[in-house]
Amino acid sequence: MSNILGNKNSFGIIENEGVIPVIDNGFQNCLFTIGIPTFKRVEDLKEALDSVYSQLGDIKYNVLVVDNNPDRNDETETFLQTSYSHKAFFSYYKNSENIGMAGNWNRLFQLVHTPYLIMLHDDDYLFSSFLIYIDSLLKHVPNAAVINSKKVLWNGHLRAKSTPVSCPRSYICHSINTNLFSFETKAPSGCLFRVEDVIKMGGFDSETYPSIDYVAILKLLFAGKTIITTTDNLMLYRQVDNASCKESTIRQWIKMEYDLKTELSIILKFDNVRKRYLLSHTIKYWLYCLKTQYSIKESYKGIKCGGRLFIIYFIIFQFFYQRVYINHVKRVRI
Repeated sequence: MSNILGNKNSFGIIENEGVIPVIDNGFQNCLFTIGIPTFKRVEDLKEALDSVYSQLGDIKYNVLVVDNNPDRNDETETFLQTSYSHKAFFSYYKNSENIGMAGNWNRLFQLVHTPYLIMLHDDDYLFSSFLIYIDSLLKHVPNAAVINSKKVLWNGHLRAKSTPVSCPRSYICHSINTNLFSFETKAPSGCLFRVEDVIKMGGFDSETYPSIDYVAILKLLFAGKTIITTTDNLMLYRQVDNASCKESTIRQWIKMEYDLKTELSIILKFDNVRKRYLLSHTIKYWLYCLKTQYSIKESYKGIKCGGRLFIIYFIIFQFFYQRVYINHVKRVRI
C-alpha cells in the first residue's frame, strides 16, 4: 500500500539548497507575513504586489517574495530591486537552485518570522479588505490552522465584479468527509497557514504532485487541526495557462488520485462497495477529461472512462455535495 498520508519531513530535502537574500528589509513583530512564491512571472507579480500593498486598515504585515529562478539580475530581480529595495519589511530571496513548486512553498515557511503565513500565488490578486476580514475571522476562530479564502475565478484580463467584504458573518468548517470526493479547500493561494502546524506536518510533499496541497490539507485534518473556508469572496484566482490541463498532468492526477483514495478507503475502513464508489467517482472524471480534451479513451485498473450520463451525474452530485452538504451542514455562523 502507498503511504501518501504518512509522516515525512519535506523540509529536509531543501536544507542543503542555498538561498540568497537579495533584499532583506527585516520583519516587524506582528501576526502576518504575506508570502509570494514566484517564477518568471514579473508582470503578474506586479499586480499581485499591488494588491498586497492596497490593503485597507492598519493591520501590520510583512511581505516575503521567494524566487525559484536562480538566474541573477533577471527581469524579476531587476524590477524588485528598482521598486521595492527601500520598502520597509519587504524581503526578496532567490533560491540558488530551482527546488520545485513544493520546495519553494516550503522555503516560505523556513524563512518566515511570524506565527501566520498568507500564501499568495504570483498571478493572483487580493481584494483590499482581505487582511481586515482574515484578522477578524481569526479572532472568532483562534485555533484555526488554515483559513482558506473563497475565490472569484479570473481570466487574468477582466476584473470580476465583486464587492469586497470586511466583516465575516459565517465560515465553513472542514473535515475529511468534506474533502473526500474532491479538494474543497481549493488552491493554497490566499490561504492563511499557522506556520507551526505546517512545520510539524512536515511541509508540502513534492512526491504527491499534482495533489500537493490536497494531501497537505488531508494530513492536517487527520492531525485534528481546524481548517475553515470563508463564505465571502476575498480574492481573484487566475485560471489561465493552467498546468493541470496538460495531458501529462491529467495522467499523473489519475495515478495519484487512485492511490490516495485507495489509502483513504483503508484508513477510513470503507467496505469494498464504498471504496469502489469513491475510486470510480474520482477516476472516471479524470478519464473523461482525458477523453474530451485529448480524444484518448482509456481505462485505469478496471475503471472505464465515464460517458455523458456519468458526467451529468457527476455535475449533479458535485453541486449537491458542495452546495448542500458542505455549505449548509458544515456552515458555522458567527
